[in-house]
Amino acid sequence: MANATNSRIQPPSPAIPAIPAIPAGEVDIMVSTEDTTSPAAEPPIATVGVILLLDPNSIVVPDDPNRLPRAPEDERDQELLHSILAAGGNQVPIQVRQISAAPARYLLVSGERRLLASKAARLPVRAMVMASAEPTHDCLDRLRENLGRADLSPWEFSQQVRHALLTTQMEQSDLAKVLGVSLSKVNRAADLGELPELVVSAFASPNDIRVKDIKRLKDAWNSDPDAVGLEVAIIREES
Repeated sequence: MANATNSRIQPPSPAIPAIPAIPAGEVDIMVSTEDTTSPAAEPPIATVGVILLLDPNSIVVPDDPNRLPRAPEDERDQELLHSILAAGGNQVPIQVRQISAAPARYLLVSGERRLLASKAARLPVRAMVMASAEPTHDCLDRLRENLGRADLSPWEFSQQVRHALLTTQMEQSDLAKVLGVSLSKVNRAADLGELPELVVSAFASPNDIRVKDIKRLKDAWNSDPDAVGLEVAIIREES
């Protein structure tokens, strides 16, 4: 007689929910309708600081200035995508914090490129859940991370500095100390961010503006706004 215990049918294991399929080439994060401006509820202590595998679609990217839009075929983004595909996921975790008491919604703190690449690769993203903090702290964390980017242009840095100064209401000297950079670096970024839109638009891309061009552009604008286009043409020719 067959052993009754061995012949007993085992119940099927519960299915693991799959990461939602993402159409090829689509890397945009859906905009959440949730209120992300108020401080999030504190995540469970057991979750804070722990690296989790999250669905990229559960993470909302805040509407903060970070970098200029890039084409989907941008070489730097493609290299990151191939690296994540080869490794089976992002090796350096992104940082998120919980939006509300619901455990499945998060706000991105830093690591947007890794998040978008993970979504394009149809892979879960490794993320560290941070303790809840004032939203003003998040822009500083993103700015610190972006300082390590080799491709960070003066214009992008200027927009992030301008946003951080407006959001935190910090003095430029205090921001420099928090970021661990020189005050002159923050001063130049603030000056660049204050250039009139007409001056910036005279360049093919704001990323073409160099730090050493800032004073020339400001002087040209102050002396004769109608002739600033000539100064821009000279700068473009030199570069």
